[in-house]
Amino acid sequence: MLRGLVTYTYVGSNTRGGNPVEQLNLRFGDIYAGAGVPDGMKVKAQEVVGTVYFDNAVGRLVEMKQVLRVEQEGSIGGRMVTESLLGTMSWTLQPK
Repeated sequence: MLRGLVTYTYVGSNTRGGNPVEQLNLRFGDIYAGAGVPDGMKVKAQEVVGTVYFDNAVGRLVEMKQVLRVEQEGSIGGRMVTESLLGTMSWTLQPK
């Protein structure tokens, strides 16, 4: 589970599906916040960034995209392991 402080930065007005929306960028701080890292592993680099589109007229999220990158290394069973993770998530509100 990802944990940590999320910072939102207002970018400005945009359009999605022909409708006016507000665009925000997001960035997670320490995504593991001291939990969730397997024993023997050390997080060397981590980043979660994304974009959020919010429709003020209806008061809800319209679309969100995030990219997760994690690099970790350590010893498991006496052997050195290096792991690189890359994940993407897209969320779009579908019309009724």
